[in-house]
Amino acid sequence: MHFLYTNFIYPLESKLLLSKKLGLYIDNPRGEEIPEFLDILKKNVDYEEIIPGLVSLNKITNEIAGLDEFVSWIISDYPKNDKYAQKAIKDFGKNSCYSFLAAYWVLIRYSNKVIVEEQREIDKHRDKYKNDRLRYMFASKDAEDVIRGKICSYCHLLSLLVYPNGDKLCHGENFLLNDCIKPSDIKLEGSKLFQDRIYSLSIGSKKEILNKGIRKAFNFHDLRDDILYIASQFDEAIEDNRNDQLFYIANILKLIGSGLNDFRAKFVLLVSIIELLVTHQPDNQRFNVEDSINKQFQLKGSVAIYKNNEKYDINELKDRLKFIYKIRSFIAHGDFKSLEKLLKRQKSFMDIQWSLEELSDELYVYIKAIISEYLKDNEYINFLKNS
Repeated sequence: MHFLYTNFIYPLESKLLLSKKLGLYIDNPRGEEIPEFLDILKKNVDYEEIIPGLVSLNKITNEIAGLDEFVSWIISDYPKNDKYAQKAIKDFGKNSCYSFLAAYWVLIRYSNKVIVEEQREIDKHRDKYKNDRLRYMFASKDAEDVIRGKICSYCHLLSLLVYPNGDKLCHGENFLLNDCIKPSDIKLEGSKLFQDRIYSLSIGSKKEILNKGIRKAFNFHDLRDDILYIASQFDEAIEDNRNDQLFYIANILKLIGSGLNDFRAKFVLLVSIIELLVTHQPDNQRFNVEDSINKQFQLKGSVAIYKNNEKYDINELKDRLKFIYKIRSFIAHGDFKSLEKLLKRQKSFMDIQWSLEELSDELYVYIKAIISEYLKDNEYINFLKNS
């Protein structure tokens, strides 16, 4: 069995089916995986070595939360009616925090069967080019790398739909700990992987960690039902052959969330997701193509978002999308002077990057609304798109 680590820390009595269609399960380390993981944590992660200055400071100020304290606060949120989780809490009192993390870090598992099936598809595609050496070489891929890339994209989409608006895991990041490292390489690269994570857990101020909203990012129980429900909707979409469009969107979200540094490119890519969902290519013999797509973007986008949340003023939504598409056009055509003039007229303007990042956060909210409606009623969104 192969797996990826998530950000979650939660005891699971048995594995949970995440996606039947993709062959994915949510689980904890089991059997020999636990001592192996514990060994990595103990050998490669030294709390005082990572942040000696903060450890010294904490002895004076008592302002910085250590790892033990952080784990204690996380488990204080575990539900009282989950007997397995409560047993894990009692065990935590007997063992180190590293033992707790090694036993209850949440994984996403995928089987060897999934890799074999993917390799079969890769080989079938590659063999078309057996007489063309260059194409044959480019068509040769590692099946596990392809699968891990798909899972990462999938988790970017799940994170967008599951986390509340405004959360960084809803706006560009995802709940996987690391999407690059393979379990087979964990002994070599585990030090950096878990050291970074434990470093980030260990330096939070006590005020921050007392905030349940921050701790929620690590508590799988709070998000479990939403994750499994949306994953079941995704499975239905795969069953209906709608997965190409959704995976294309997921790949864009992954591209943005995996370190796309150009804030203008990020903005245009996010706009393109809404275009994909609600606009169609107009007849260029009858319409100005860009003008037509602009109008579709405003009208159909506002209708789809309003259907998801009727608290919006639909006319204000339409005006907002008009403003967003105007910015998109300036960027797409390289008219950065006009872009700067337009953004400087906004009350909240600080600089171009800040303004576009704020607008990108707004776009994530709109994209989430439209995809949610698409998963609930794809016929409605398709009708809107093609009208």
